[in-house]
Amino acid sequence: MRKYLLQLICLAIISTTIYSCKLDPAILPGQSGYVYTTPPTTGTGTDPGTISPYDDAALTGTWKVITTTDIDYVDGVAQIIEPPITLFTDAQLDDAAKTAVFLGSFVVDGTQTYVVSKTSTGALYIQLSADPFERSSNGPVQIQTLTATTMTWLALDPLIITTQGHKHQKAWQITFTKE
Repeated sequence: MRKYLLQLICLAIISTTIYSCKLDPAILPGQSGYVYTTPPTTGTGTDPGTISPYDDAALTGTWKVITTTDIDYVDGVAQIIEPPITLFTDAQLDDAAKTAVFLGSFVVDGTQTYVVSKTSTGALYIQLSADPFERSSNGPVQIQTLTATTMTWLALDPLIITTQGHKHQKAWQITFTKE
């Protein structure tokens, strides 16, 4: 009797776990609810001209956050919001070791690893092992600009939320200067 009760409890736990982790099906182009947004773009690494991993010694160093911008794309149009918080204060990158440390971060702690990819169009993307941007999933971050002294990242959240008939997509834009 005890064996059957234990099996029943295990079955209930497994069933609950399986059904509570159910994901919504993907919404593909041409289906109801699909939203095509022109800005911004993110890299997927599927471009046949993608070079990954890509080495760029200009990334190495301590990058101080100058501005953090919260962007809400409403129906593909950017609405700039100055956030009341800063996600992190500095990013220490070591391109030789492919490691990053985000100082002053309340989201990630410790040393993270990363991979940089460069597409055939010249776009750079950095894929971090942990997401310091609090997005719905840890996707690649576009490196919009990279010079010897400045860098700008765009971290787009892939989640699109429909509110009152409008499609909202969140992004963070971080501007750095090299110390």
